[in-house]
Order: sequence, then C-alpha cells, then structure tokens
Amino acid sequence: MTQTHRYVLAGFGFFSLLLLFFGAGLLDSGKIEANTYLWVQAVAILIGLFTLAAAIEKMLPRGLQEFKSSALWWTVGLAILAYFARVAALDDVNKVFHIDPSGLPMTLAAANVMRFFIWMEWPFIVVACISFVVLILIAKGTYFPDEMPENERAAGVILVLSIMMNCILCALFIHFHLDEQGRQQKLYRTAHAADFVSKFHCQGIDPDKFSVLFIGPEQRKVLVAPKLPAPVLFGKMSAEFLQALKVPAEFPTLDCVPTVDFEQWSKDLSTVR
Repeated sequence: MTQTHRYVLAGFGFFSLLLLFFGAGLLDSGKIEANTYLWVQAVAILIGLFTLAAAIEKMLPRGLQEFKSSALWWTVGLAILAYFARVAALDDVNKVFHIDPSGLPMTLAAANVMRFFIWMEWPFIVVACISFVVLILIAKGTYFPDEMPENERAAGVILVLSIMMNCILCALFIHFHLDEQGRQQKLYRTAHAADFVSKFHCQGIDPDKFSVLFIGPEQRKVLVAPKLPAPVLFGKMSAEFLQALKVPAEFPTLDCVPTVDFEQWSKDLSTVR
C-alpha cells in the first residue's frame, strides 16, 4: 500500500469513527433521536466496510491485481454468494408470510442483505482479531518500519482502528439482531414500511387497525396484517427498527370488496366538474 493510499483510506476511516463517536455524543445529549443515530451508524459502517474492502485490495500483491482471471473469480464468487443468499432469503420471507416472496420485493431485498451479513459474521470476527493484534504490535513499536514518518504511522493507526471498530459493530449486530427470530421481526417491519399498504378501501377491513398487501394477478385479494404497535421508549436507546415485536403466526387472505360506490363516485365527480 502506497503512502497516498494509506492517507486516503485513513481519511475514510477517520470520518467513519467521527460519525460513530460524534453521533453517540449527540444521542447522549438528546440532540438526535435513536432512530436518527441508527442511520448515522449505518452510514458510518458502510464507509468503514468500504475502507476495509479498499485496504484488502491495496494490500494484495500488484502482480495478483493485474491478473484478469483473479477479477473474474472474484465476480464468480460474489455471484455464487448472491445466488445462495437469495435462495435463503426466499425461504426467510416465506416462513414469515407463507406466500410467494416475489409479492414482497422490498422485503425480499432486505432479506438478501441480511443473509449476506449473516454469512460474514465470522469473517468480521477474524478481521477484528487481526486488527487488534496489529494494534498491539503498533503499541510495542514492532509493526511499522523504523524509517516510516510519524504522520504516516498515525494514518495507519486510524485505518486499523476504524476497521476493527466497524467489524466489531457488524459482528455484534449480526449476533444479537439477526438470529432467526430477529430476522423475522425485522422482515415484518420492513414489509409494513415498504410493501404493505396502510390506506385502502376494502369492506370489512379497518385501515386504522390493519395494513394489507394486494396479491394475485388481478390484485383483488389482500393479505391482512395488524398495524405495528407503537414503539416503546427505553431511554435514549430506543431505535424502533431494533425493538422486539410479536410476528403473527398466520395472515388471513381476504377478497377486497371496494367500499366506494363507483356510480355515486362518478356522479359526484361530474357534479364537481
């Protein structure tokens, strides 16, 4: 890794750490809500993961980077991983809603991302452990060459610290929030936010109590789910997306009979004109 690359990646790493710690300070002082800080964490971790991927790429031998076959194998490997992640995601969504998962495209996309992260738990742990060992060697003064300038050493410390912190956060999130029950709860929340409809006109279904998902080729049937409960506030750490909730075991499928009288609606429309 060249000096320029180390400085650039250290800049990204520093910005990631700044978001994490500055955001935590704002949360603690009540300047931002937990939901906002969750988004700040997500952005910081994405920057940290980009920094990790770029660092790995730059640490590969230059000769290996120039081989086109290596890029091909990386692409094939990611394609295979994406395929198996999608297969597992289809099963995850089906276990919750018991319908064709293609009817919930945004929820299915979220399930894909979750599966990918689940399989990355141990790689994150390994990278975090390696980073910790590197920091120990840096503290002992045996990692960097003696002739390396102090500012370049500082950039290296920031880079390694950023990678370690983000890998630890990812591993902790996966371990505590993406087990089977946690996945189902988050997929249920995602479906309500992205795929279900909260405003509708179907006889016998109260839109104040239920949300629906229109299914079938003619979109005349609906999958009915109760509205999400109001978030429970646990002090400052109360991000709604991470809170536990009960996922219904079954979701009734009903015919959606419109509550709007079309003839009366046409008359009212002509009167307005």
